[in-house]
This record gives sequence, structure tokens and C-alpha cells, in this order.
Amino acid sequence: MKLINSIIILFTLFCYSLASISIKDTKISFSKYSDLEPIKLGDFDSKHALKESAPILIDRLNETISLSFKLNQESANQLALLVGNDKTESYISLEPKKSKKSNKDNIIIFRLKISNLPNSLLESSILSNEKLSLHLIIANGSKDKLFNKITELDLSNIVGYEPIENEFKFRKELSHTFPEDHKTVAPFIAQLFMLATVFTVLCLFFSWFNFNAISFENLSQVSTLYFAIFIGSIVSTEYVFTMYYIGSSIFTTLHYMFYVAIVGILFGTKFLRTSKSIV
Repeated sequence: MKLINSIIILFTLFCYSLASISIKDTKISFSKYSDLEPIKLGDFDSKHALKESAPILIDRLNETISLSFKLNQESANQLALLVGNDKTESYISLEPKKSKKSNKDNIIIFRLKISNLPNSLLESSILSNEKLSLHLIIANGSKDKLFNKITELDLSNIVGYEPIENEFKFRKELSHTFPEDHKTVAPFIAQLFMLATVFTVLCLFFSWFNFNAISFENLSQVSTLYFAIFIGSIVSTEYVFTMYYIGSSIFTTLHYMFYVAIVGILFGTKFLRTSKSIV
């Protein structure tokens, strides 16, 4: 009877050992250029947590940390290493770089390069002296899970770190006011244009009188109404464009020029035909 009970107990313990996740030969090593020696952390499983150890002091930004251990499971649904700040609960997840089999166990290796950490974690750990925690997550099904804190990293002794501006933080709004187009020309140019306009009109009338297109002798034979409207349309045209150069908008100029042009073309044609028949 005692033999049967012993067999049942041993069988139960054997099944329990197979069902639980077991970690063996946990070790943390560093790059070959580092002065730090490898650290052995021991064994643990999903039922018994790893004993808490002192934080590992890191003094180089280009340090590479390797976490290796033997896993008693051939495969796991979830296998990740969380690196982050426990106070702010900000973490990054790392996947294993290597996985090879040794006897019945799988050798899992994680690698962490300090310089590849996010800027937020580097600032909090280097400038604010907050520790970085390493958490191991292994899950194989809904019942068999392992979530264990491996160790802490102290990066406060790293020298020469310069924070990089965060691309996702709020920045000052960039604003640029484009200069408005000049609504009017310089007064000097407007005055020159007015003088040129008056000079052109005087030259026009002089040429008419010089070539006998209009003379005081036959002026009485021409319709005074046509003559007055024709001259008025020319003066109105020059006035409208003068106002445009002084300050009137292009739409106002086009609006007035529409009416002036109709009147000028209609009565100007009749006036010039009448004056031609007289000449």
C-alpha cells in the first residue's frame, strides 16, 4: 500500500513538473568589450519566483546585455522580455534572438542594446536615476503562465548622453504671415502715370487739329452732343485708369470701364463719321 502511495505521489510530482514552466541556468552576460562579469541568477519556475537581486550598474551607452536560460518547454505561445520603467509603466517588448535545443531543454537568448532603447526610457533612467526593470513573460496555454521580474538596470553612471528631441511631443506652432500684395503702386509712379496720361491726351488733340481732323471752323457743323460725349468718354477713360493706379480695385475699374467703353464706342463712332464727311 505504501509503495502504491509513493508511486502516486511521484507520478503527481512528475506531471506537475511537466505542466509547470521551469527556467534553469539563468544568466546575464555583457559584450566582450565590457568590464562587467557575467551574472548567474539561478533557477525558477511558474510557481516559485526568482529571488530579487541587486540592480546591475551600467556605465556605457553602447553596452549590450544578453539574457540566456534553459526552458523546459519545446515551444511557448508567448515568449517575450519586457524592458521598462515600473513607475511610469512604460515598457518595450523584446523577442528572443536565438533559440537552440540542449538535451530536453531549449536555450533561449534575449539581447538588449542600451543605445537602442526609446528616448523616454533613457531620459528617465539616466537623467532621473530611475531603474529599468526586466520582466520575463512565458505562456503556454491559458493555465500555464510565467511572469517574473528578472533584475533591474541602473544607468545613472552613463556619461555623455544627450537627450534627443521627442518627435511626438507637443511643439510650438509654426506660423508664417505672407506679405500682402501691394494694392496700389507707389505715389511717385501714379503721379508720373497721370502726367503721361495728360500729355498723351494733349498730343491726341494737337494731332487732330494739326491734320484738320477737327478745326474751329467746322466744329460748329458737328453735333455738339456727339463731340461732348466723345471727349467726355476719353477723359472718363483716363480718369478711371488714373483712379485704378491711385487706389481703386481692379473690379471697380472694370465695372466703370464697361459703361465708359460702350458710350465711347457708340458716340465716338458717330462723331468721327460726321467729322469725316465734313472734312
